[in-house]
Amino acid sequence: MIDVIIVAAGSGKRMNHDKNKQFIILKNKPLLILTLEKFYKNKLIDNIYLVIKKEEEDYVNNLLDSFEIRNIRLVYGGRERQDSVYNCIEEIKKHSHESYADKSNHEKIQAHSDHFVLVHDGARPFVSNEIIEDTIREVKTYNAVCVGVPSKDTVKIIGEDNIILSTPDRKQIWMAQTPQAFRFDILYSAYKNSYDNNFMGTDDSSIVENNGVKVKMIQGSYDNIKITTPEDLRFAESILDR
Repeated sequence: MIDVIIVAAGSGKRMNHDKNKQFIILKNKPLLILTLEKFYKNKLIDNIYLVIKKEEEDYVNNLLDSFEIRNIRLVYGGRERQDSVYNCIEEIKKHSHESYADKSNHEKIQAHSDHFVLVHDGARPFVSNEIIEDTIREVKTYNAVCVGVPSKDTVKIIGEDNIILSTPDRKQIWMAQTPQAFRFDILYSAYKNSYDNNFMGTDDSSIVENNGVKVKMIQGSYDNIKITTPEDLRFAESILDR
């Protein structure tokens, strides 16, 4: 079983926009649709869970109908991204229990071990089919996978008054992207632990790492950008013009 969580309950604050950035139009398509289509058209994906704001549910449903995207499971977002993903994890758990209800104990154990979840940013529309399929293949081997790219820049660690404390070896610095993928029980356990210990991660990988699980980094793409600022929009348009 391969499920996908797409997080799209953000805002247009850093975009200086008056609406959710997921609905900004890029070459005649909303950003959210460009992202959704990448997973919707992939035959390896079984279910898509889309995190939205409750007040945008009607708008999102109309959008999905307009582009003939069916059977997307909508889940309301939480206060923080971590809360939004956790809401989806609980929804996936509920559906999984329903699916496994008639199975034997052995079949249930096997089903859980073959259940994987990809988590992806709704504002990251240039993920390629190759990256998606690489992620699915690798998570079946490593159980926890993060997509990323090597840093092109030298990174500095700073302290008080912006004084540089150290310069890490650039060969060891990667910029994390999405999708990030995990065996479902590993992701569920990590999220439960994070709430039990008041840990707030900056991404799903950090939450899983904090639970003592090793996460494999695999190659993404420098085009696989997250659209956050007006400058990102201009870069996005240049990618679409290629």
